[in-house]
Amino acid sequence: MKKYILLLIFILSSVSQVSAQIIKTDNLSLYTHLDIYYPEYIKQKNVAYPFNFYSRSNERIKLYNASLTAHFREDDIRSNITVQYGDIQFGYGLNRGADFIREANFGLSPDNNLWIDGGYFFGEMSTIKPLPQENFFTSIPAISYIEPLVNAGLKASYKFNKNVLAKFVIFTDYNNRSGMFNKSKNFLYGVGIEHQVNSKLDFRINTLIGAENYEYFNGTVFEHTKFTRIFSNAFIKYNPGKKSKNNLGFMFIYRNKGELTFPLINLNKVSFGGFISSQYKILRNLSLSGRIEYFNDESGMYLNRDAFVTNQEELLLSGFTAAAEYNIREKIYARMEFNKKFINKNSRVYFDGKSNLSTFIASMGIEF
Repeated sequence: MKKYILLLIFILSSVSQVSAQIIKTDNLSLYTHLDIYYPEYIKQKNVAYPFNFYSRSNERIKLYNASLTAHFREDDIRSNITVQYGDIQFGYGLNRGADFIREANFGLSPDNNLWIDGGYFFGEMSTIKPLPQENFFTSIPAISYIEPLVNAGLKASYKFNKNVLAKFVIFTDYNNRSGMFNKSKNFLYGVGIEHQVNSKLDFRINTLIGAENYEYFNGTVFEHTKFTRIFSNAFIKYNPGKKSKNNLGFMFIYRNKGELTFPLINLNKVSFGGFISSQYKILRNLSLSGRIEYFNDESGMYLNRDAFVTNQEELLLSGFTAAAEYNIREKIYARMEFNKKFINKNSRVYFDGKSNLSTFIASMGIEF
């Protein structure tokens, strides 16, 4: 713990020197983020847990995110690229990729309101992005582990007016879990709409549909079967005043394939979940936040620990998070949070057989 305090003091002492390093011109914006954190499991064994991207060891200060982002735009050309290092590259749940390159895409505008972008996208069809500076918490809700967070492909977007934007995407597979989804050459096709109702309320809705290749072990050899998956999500942001911020996210997955004889998995069932989070500023620099979440994975195929069990159990997850955040100055935060997750006892999720998990996280980050 002493190391953590010393590191916080070091960052605070350097704050006055980093603000001058911002690069911003008419066409180019260049900035970076630095986030560190200290996680600790409360009365739990020191083993690997799902739904957590952070260190498995207590009493360790970890680098969560060290990233450099560049945005370029000139007339009908634009480009985005972000390189990153730290535990954030392992915090994307079942998504593969996104190791050191968070995003890298390039776009052209054949019309004033139309853009065609291609490359590697980050959070284009997800509810939230797992970035501490963009959320009320350092931890993320369970649904973020199976949302389409990182994708390669093409995007066409059209802005009808200053408040309404629609997009169409063609992406490669996402959420490729080792031993379950791979060797698939199919594309996913999606649409989305974003609408800023007023200065207080905005929402977005996304839908992806495509064929998936499911690989499973039948006891002797690996076999393959295909099914169609429809993924939809919705995200609402409501900020009624300067002191209050509220987010609501919902996700739904439907699969059209019936039961497999071995393993006994019903792919026809749905998976769904959501979260509600709020932040309230009680003082000029101090805010309190809370989040509740729920996830129902009826087939047990997305978040189940063991990919080769013969009977996947339904997974029911619920949880809450409480946090306090202090803004030392603009774009510099210090945060403490407590996260509690409850799992139904029949689920094969925790290695030590636990049905709940309590975690404390202290974190700090700056942008410059």
